[in-house]
Amino acid sequence: AVGVELMARPSILFLDEPTTGLDSLGAYVLMDAVKRVRNEMGIACVCTIHQPSKDLFLKFDRLVLLAKGGKMVYCGDLGKSAKTFLDYMEGIDGVPAVRVGENPASWMLEQVGGGVQPDIQKANKLIQGWESSEPNARLQRDLEVLEVTDEIVGGGKYVVPTRQQLRVLIGRCNRIYWRSPSYNLVRTLLVLLLAALFGTVFWRMEYQSNEVFSRLSFCYTTSFYVGLTFLLSGVTTL
Repeated sequence: AVGVELMARPSILFLDEPTTGLDSLGAYVLMDAVKRVRNEMGIACVCTIHQPSKDLFLKFDRLVLLAKGGKMVYCGDLGKSAKTFLDYMEGIDGVPAVRVGENPASWMLEQVGGGVQPDIQKANKLIQGWESSEPNARLQRDLEVLEVTDEIVGGGKYVVPTRQQLRVLIGRCNRIYWRSPSYNLVRTLLVLLLAALFGTVFWRMEYQSNEVFSRLSFCYTTSFYVGLTFLLSGVTTL
């Protein structure tokens, strides 16, 4: 699935728990490939991940950590060996330091109330700490700069007016037919054949009032059939 998305070469690659169902080796190979996509192709990768190992967790550059209810706890650089993130979390009162060799991903989930016995008060303290922190203030300033956009010129539904669209489409159709002489010949012969075939229906038809509806039905059927035939046999490529 990741390879299919990369075929379109998107500017941002969104991955929703890509390691789910994979063993440790497969998950590591996948995230290593995602890392190379980011470094070599310059594609920003946004990924949600479920209970990553320490090696997988440290492959990320930035982290968005949410508590229950979607409340922000941290948003910023992870740092080498997650040092930037751990220094911020350990600087909050009541948050214990991560033990040597402990998985930072499992440790952070316990702090925000994702463990067996969640500490709601600690989670609320982390949420409030982020709201009043300097990294959050810096993030808000960056967002204010990004929200300033140039005035949209025009503001219509389409980039060009209807008249120009019609001119371009007619010109494109003319080029298609000009480049397909055999197709035009077949269409012409088909029209002549259908004209002769449907014309025989009117042969010696009486001009009476009870024949009016028959003529109307036949005219409708003729136009519908010819139009549908040309529609199904239309040229779809330039």
